[in-house]
Amino acid sequence: AAIVMFLTPRLRSAIFIASTFVIAGIESVDCFSVQSFSSNVLSRGSHGLGPKSTNSLGLLVHQRVGQRSRASVLGLRASFLPPKDLTNFQKTPDHLVLRDPTVLEDRMTKEKITINHAGAQVMSYISGGYDVFATRPDAVLDGTKPIAGGVPICFPQFGPGPIQQHGFARNLKWTCLDAREESAGGSRGFSFSRNSARAVFELSSTPETMSMWPHKFTCQYIVDLTAGNLKLELRVINFGDTNMTFTGALHTYFAVDDIDALRIQGEFKGRQYVDKTVSPPETRTEDSDELAIRGPTERVYIGGPGRVELVDGPKSV
Repeated sequence: AAIVMFLTPRLRSAIFIASTFVIAGIESVDCFSVQSFSSNVLSRGSHGLGPKSTNSLGLLVHQRVGQRSRASVLGLRASFLPPKDLTNFQKTPDHLVLRDPTVLEDRMTKEKITINHAGAQVMSYISGGYDVFATRPDAVLDGTKPIAGGVPICFPQFGPGPIQQHGFARNLKWTCLDAREESAGGSRGFSFSRNSARAVFELSSTPETMSMWPHKFTCQYIVDLTAGNLKLELRVINFGDTNMTFTGALHTYFAVDDIDALRIQGEFKGRQYVDKTVSPPETRTEDSDELAIRGPTERVYIGGPGRVELVDGPKSV
């Protein structure tokens, strides 16, 4: 696992942090566990992925504006029927299709997420009237090229390599299996549960993906907005008869009001990082747990600090 930070002067309103993972092709596998913190971006772990095995990458984002408190409501879950404003009907009236993009709201906190089916990309997370994520002004949203913004999914390759940059998952249209909004008092989908909004997307191998990467797989992407926390979890299942090796990332674009005042806090001190702003790249040792951006920055922190907090004035992610 590693933490990658990248910033250019042209995009002073955004900082990219990609939590990466590398999966080796071995027989046994331990499933990745998403742990809960009050304010964090979390991703760690490196596990093997053998035949018929599953692994997952998690990203938990909690946006805190001022002293806004977190809500916590529990209840019971019943059956689900998609509400009309989440669906479209095709020519056959019995064929239900979820809207693209999918927009979900936590009706208690009034937080809202927007998910584009192209790449299953979370494009926006509105919390406290502030969008946590950023999108480049020149981003193309018609599916003809990867969207530069939000949370792109890099799979089965992060960065350059034998296939296209950052893999093909962000270039393909995912299937939305489920989308719902729930609360303890019921929901528009007639479901009793904790107050939450949730969507599940899936991408499976096809002849097209097999021509680029010869492995049978299914990816499931779970987007869960609950009581002030946005949890993103990518699950990878190997349906083939042989081991497969892949890398990946949730390549998050975070919106920033004042990049000069931004502070990035975590257990960085003593960790090695690769500075890619120099040629050739140099390996250095971090001397502080709090980072500031003083110019073009592109670093790879080896191992990753586990918990990272972006402090942007009164806001914290």
